[in-house]
Amino acid sequence: MPATSSNKLQGYLAKLYLTPSGGTEVSIANLTKVDVTVTAKEIDTSDHDTLGWEDTISGLAKWSGTAGFLYVTNSASRQALFNALVNKTPVALSFRPTDVTSEEAWTGNAVITSFKVAAGNSDAQAVDIAFSGKGPLTPGTVAVAGA
Repeated sequence: MPATSSNKLQGYLAKLYLTPSGGTEVSIANLTKVDVTVTAKEIDTSDHDTLGWEDTISGLAKWSGTAGFLYVTNSASRQALFNALVNKTPVALSFRPTDVTSEEAWTGNAVITSFKVAAGNSDAQAVDIAFSGKGPLTPGTVAVAGA
């Protein structure tokens, strides 16, 4: 049975929350894009019994992602992300496909691996970051929307 349109989510509903080391959770302000990828390495277990066919099992898993947001002066979340990169401190990230209480959320610790500011002549200034997970990305639910 096809999904109804009420089950589908617009991209602009997604939120990414940041908890700096020793800090409090804040929404990454002016978010324009976010993606989170989870992968697992394959371990080759082919042998003579597989009759010339490869056989694999899942190995180590990892997660990573990118986010983009508009550059806004005096943004606490932007400054926290930059500080996490230059100070080499991990942050807790929470990806929420929709910021509604009891809906899905994925949370984990990550390191910020890049921070890029772009200021095109006829574009809004923007920041792109990349992050890499440290340990698991844990599924859960949004406890309190907007917090």
